[in-house]
Amino acid sequence: MKVIACLALAVCSASPFAAKAAVIDFEDLPHLAYFEFSSELSHGYQITHGGSGIDPFAYVVGPAGEDALKYSGDGTKRLVTFNTSTITVSRPDGGAFDFLQFDGGESWLDMPHVWARQIQVLGQLETGGTVSKIFNLDLFKDPQKGMQQFLLDDRFRNLMSVTFSGLGATGGGPEFSLDNLVVQPDLVQLNAPSGLWLAGAGLAALAFTRRRQINSGAAAR
Repeated sequence: MKVIACLALAVCSASPFAAKAAVIDFEDLPHLAYFEFSSELSHGYQITHGGSGIDPFAYVVGPAGEDALKYSGDGTKRLVTFNTSTITVSRPDGGAFDFLQFDGGESWLDMPHVWARQIQVLGQLETGGTVSKIFNLDLFKDPQKGMQQFLLDDRFRNLMSVTFSGLGATGGGPEFSLDNLVVQPDLVQLNAPSGLWLAGAGLAALAFTRRRQINSGAAAR
């Protein structure tokens, strides 16, 4: 039994494991946390603001206060962008991750001409190259039910970063909101030499036990 347990430990130690998914909901950032070509950590991921043109910025809006109820929302904190902003998500350690889903909505108050009609998601692949997808917004603004849930397909795996930008399409602008980004680190392979060492140790223990059994049997005879 000890030998079996040792071999099982070796096999398990040499196997990959899945890390737990994280939901970036911005609840760990203060109300009105401000982004202007800057970064913040949220639930273990780096949130970086970028942009172009005149005065791009973003900030975290709470469920109430600062005209928050006039934004598209879901009753919780969310990140809203202004002017031509981009939001990029990455791991601080530079590791790859999978992007599974997010909630998106319009941004600015009662100015429909600046609301994004679409949100573009651009993923930078670990192996090089990019993947992208465009999601259509319904232009329904409500403080509790104004966010839409969008699902990503299997192409958005093994990413080094993912970048969001708003598209005006016809008659719109670049401003959008984000919430509840579901991300998950890739499967992590443990150090192969360590796993092989444990496997070898298990086989050595098996050989040693077998040799003792043979020697004990010979002595009894």
